[in-house]
Amino acid sequence: MVLQHIPIWVYVGECSDSDNSFVQFKHDIKRHDNILRYFICNHSESKEVKNLTFFERLFIIKFKSKLNRAIFIASKGVVTSSFDERRYIPNRKDLRFNSDITNLNVCFMPNNILFSDYDDMFSKERNILCNKIMASTKSEEDLCINRLHFRKNDILLAPRPVFQKFTEKKQNSKKILIAFSSRKNLIEREKYDNTYADYFTSTDYFVNIYNLLTSFQLHNTLRKNGIELVFKLPKELTRFDALFKLDQIFFDHDSNVQPNEYICLITDYTSFIFDFLFCDIPVIHYVPDKICIKAGLHFFRNVYFEIEKYCDKTNDINDVIDLTNKYISNNKSNSCYDFFFKKDQNISDTIYKMLKNYFIGK
Repeated sequence: MVLQHIPIWVYVGECSDSDNSFVQFKHDIKRHDNILRYFICNHSESKEVKNLTFFERLFIIKFKSKLNRAIFIASKGVVTSSFDERRYIPNRKDLRFNSDITNLNVCFMPNNILFSDYDDMFSKERNILCNKIMASTKSEEDLCINRLHFRKNDILLAPRPVFQKFTEKKQNSKKILIAFSSRKNLIEREKYDNTYADYFTSTDYFVNIYNLLTSFQLHNTLRKNGIELVFKLPKELTRFDALFKLDQIFFDHDSNVQPNEYICLITDYTSFIFDFLFCDIPVIHYVPDKICIKAGLHFFRNVYFEIEKYCDKTNDINDVIDLTNKYISNNKSNSCYDFFFKKDQNISDTIYKMLKNYFIGK
């Protein structure tokens, strides 16, 4: 086959600027290095794809197509934002019947920073094809070694490619973001409980979030300073938007957030934490239902990074309001310079060099 003599890199993910594989593909496709690159996806009609040049769009391939199978067999390396091999292997029979010509190197770039109990999803034992994994922080590197069982030299140490869009200068912020993650028990109970809405409004999760959003002291401060309050409810719970609707709150369901537009973030365990820390924007860590988290009603129980070192951690709504007032006056956060690897470098260039060394050895 002719393709066997040409280095081919395959990128697999969603055609979105929040997907690490897609962001890295857009960077690498512009390289003149005699490497063929293809991006494999299920849907290729997104606005991000339409913003590519005509030449770049030629290398967007539909998952499980005949061309995808041919390219996959001949590829030198796979960059994927999904750990599940069914998401990037077009036909598993290809590995069995073509093992003599398949030289597969797989690098996993999680779209979110790994910080909790992910053993059952991302451990090395669950996907023996995954040779490399990306870690952006020291705590994430330790988690990959101690809990996911990757060797130290199998970990690429660099910020996520999607962080590249956060490197622009900070704007004159007039907004505060409040966002909370979903809860396993709230999602699963809806499937069988006819009185689910009544149950939801009785939970600590709802009561404490609602009390924070309706705090007179908080809104008085925001009004005096001309600051807008933006609230994000997890997509699994958006059916309850009406319960939180208040005139002075702006609801935002967009999963993409530009931290530089905000004064600070109030959250529990959302992935926005790391976006804001990367931009050195203050983060107030508040868990509305701490007892439920410890009881295992979230998707995890333990957190493997030093929240207290980089965020202001509190369990009291009054402290949340006091910290918000503090950051409105002076929105300097704890320095996070040492939290991320290679933060001061061009992220996509750094990752490109790592991938080239891994896939080609140069």
